[in-house]
Amino acid sequence: SPSQKMKVGRGPSSSLQGIQKHSGAELLTLPAGGSKMPATLESVASGQHFIKMNGRAVFRFATRVMADATRKVLERAGLSVDDVDLVVPHQANIRIIQSSMRQLGLPEEKVFINLQDYGNTSTASIPIALTEAIEQNRIQPNDTIVMVGFGSGLTWAGAAIRWGVPTERETTFWQSSQHTAAYNLARARSQLLRISRRLEGAFTSEDGATLAELMSKRFSRRRKTTEENAPSAATESKETEGRSDEEGSQG
Repeated sequence: SPSQKMKVGRGPSSSLQGIQKHSGAELLTLPAGGSKMPATLESVASGQHFIKMNGRAVFRFATRVMADATRKVLERAGLSVDDVDLVVPHQANIRIIQSSMRQLGLPEEKVFINLQDYGNTSTASIPIALTEAIEQNRIQPNDTIVMVGFGSGLTWAGAAIRWGVPTERETTFWQSSQHTAAYNLARARSQLLRISRRLEGAFTSEDGATLAELMSKRFSRRRKTTEENAPSAATESKETEGRSDEEGSQG
């Protein structure tokens, strides 16, 4: 398959070895919406604008390339798996991460995982995980860090880094509180979205109507019924008043 080597960075405090590759585009695709198949009423109606994925094939692919890419970047850097201090993988699927790391013989304490907090954040997953690893003191100067991931295309890439960036920085109590609050809000928002999706799925009718749509229809029917009954109620009231007037005059 086609490949592209990344340039090796040289500097007083850090170095980089990396590799990028791609193949297997048919395993994870978005059939319509581009120049090859522009959007039409037919393509929308047939669901061609939804992602199509061969889940089993992607799982096998991901576990293989995550392990292979890690080995290759370490080999190019003149290192072995035993030299790795921490692996920061793409946070796509916990089983993919665990399976690929088992192939490498890496213990759990050498793999950073925050998938349980944020889910799959796509291209942001490794930067987020790297940031949290630093904040949790999982990375120290001169540590050997491997970042490895995969995505649609199918593409995969890995990088072996000798960490040379200072990990300690002075922060005020206010800054620390802001960061903590932001993370907690993001986590709460993610959980609320998951709950809302589950509720929406649980209350979706057979014809595809959501709970909100069903409630809206029910409210509309009630309002229509009320409006239809309102004139008859007014007529009955007038008739009652008329009878009362007649009885009064007779009396």
